[in-house]
Amino acid sequence: MAGRSIMPSARRIAVGILAATLVLAFCPLQAFAAAGDTVVHKKSGMDMSYTIVRDAGAAQGAVVLAGLPEGAAGIVAVPASIMVMEAWEDPATYAVEGIAAGAFSGAAAASGAVERIDIEGVLDVDPAAFAGLADTTTFTVRDAAMVERLMAAGIAKERIACEPLLTKYVAFGDSIAAGYALPEYDNSDQCYDQEPTPSDAFVSLVGAHFADAFGPSVTDNLAASGWTSTQLLDALQAGAYDAALADATAVSVTIGSNDLLGRFIEIIAEALEPISDLSDADIAQIEAALAVEAAAGPDAAALAADAGEAVVSDAGDAVVAKRPDPVKELLEKVSAAIERINAALVADPELLAACETFATTNQPAILDAVHARAPRAQVYWTTLYNPFYGQVLDVRTLFPKLAAHADPDLPLSIDLGSAGAHYIEIMNEAFARNTEGYAAVNLYEPFNNPGLTNVSIGRAADGSISFNVDPHPNHDGHALIAKLVNGVVDATYAPGAPDPAPVVPVPAPLAPTEPVPAPQRLASTGDGVTGALAAVACLVAAGALGVCALRRMREGERARS
Repeated sequence: MAGRSIMPSARRIAVGILAATLVLAFCPLQAFAAAGDTVVHKKSGMDMSYTIVRDAGAAQGAVVLAGLPEGAAGIVAVPASIMVMEAWEDPATYAVEGIAAGAFSGAAAASGAVERIDIEGVLDVDPAAFAGLADTTTFTVRDAAMVERLMAAGIAKERIACEPLLTKYVAFGDSIAAGYALPEYDNSDQCYDQEPTPSDAFVSLVGAHFADAFGPSVTDNLAASGWTSTQLLDALQAGAYDAALADATAVSVTIGSNDLLGRFIEIIAEALEPISDLSDADIAQIEAALAVEAAAGPDAAALAADAGEAVVSDAGDAVVAKRPDPVKELLEKVSAAIERINAALVADPELLAACETFATTNQPAILDAVHARAPRAQVYWTTLYNPFYGQVLDVRTLFPKLAAHADPDLPLSIDLGSAGAHYIEIMNEAFARNTEGYAAVNLYEPFNNPGLTNVSIGRAADGSISFNVDPHPNHDGHALIAKLVNGVVDATYAPGAPDPAPVVPVPAPLAPTEPVPAPQRLASTGDGVTGALAAVACLVAAGALGVCALRRMREGERARS
């Protein structure tokens, strides 16, 4: 009975862990909002309503500010552009072109709770935009032309301060730049990239550094979780970020990890497909056999015999029927799947092609697109790091008592650190091949140290099992990225300087020199053979989710063709 209570929990844990990685395969696409619709911009921490005046589609639309939320107070920011997430991986971007009549006519504006309105761009202002706004509210604008437009709308000149920006920092990237998996990020919300960036995300820390070191600045984080370099390139070339980049003086790019992730998922899915249909009934049968073995008493030796062997009783006059070993049989299937994964990861043509495409096509084209739209901006591009550094998924290490059920030579481990390093190092060769037009920020070697990502696989000192394959940086990882970016910024950046000399450190492989840390305690499943089923369940869940993801990918490819 105890064994039966463990398996559903283990499978739920496995599903929860892997669902976060594979969520992109299950999120439906949605249509963009149309002209006349209202969208809500949340990135500033205040839900601001905007009316669409031009559809976004694949390019960039246009909106006018329509209203404040109830309870608005403090500083209200009106950016030059906004990003709204329609669905996972589907951001819609809009240039902010005006402030509509009555936008600041609510109770919050009239009460004086809104202390200041910061306007980044030069916008059209309806004469009735500020009807009812308290006379105590002041304005900060970035261009003298905006002073004139506010005065034409009835705002006294003494209420307006013109303070040009010295830095506009625009961040592009995937879930790493978005701050995914940090405590302030809601991983369950597929559209959370439109919410305020976590305060300890590296983009927030770098933005704060620009302000502290160089004077007035704004940060616009346009990262989209799940994106590949191809998706970023397509959006840039379609003009989706033209308004955001028009006045940018600093741009960071953190992209490329997902170029490899999709194929990694396919490899795992294809390898695990033969065992992905393991049913709850199969699990129950295996657990029942284990329960019988545990309670066998004097006949334990017979019940523990290898599968397929004939066992003679102590009396020597009776033969016990051949008994299969369900755990051993399942482990042999798992071992075969692991061998397929290890073999596929050696030199996969699609992964190698993704690395080549990044180096020869996507990275140069992204740089060209950014510079064409932000000619004054210094570009900072972070290299890829290996989130699985030092991590080995070894069933024997996790469950030592499996030795009684598995052949000693049976392969039951995957060296995740080495498999990841192979392709990440190839991917990072792009930064040595393409050295013009940006400053590289090398993350690879600094991240070859423990405790910087959420990945944790192993046993803690108390015997509990840690199985977390989330590759995102944790708090310390983001702090390290920010430190590295800020160091390069300090060496190269000057507000208004169009073309600082780039610094391009070339990443190189680093042999492991640090011990793998004791894994964090995430879940306890015991140390017996029954606990081994938890690891098997993780692999089975990976297979089930991976196969489903693979099928969704293939269906999407057929639909697009």
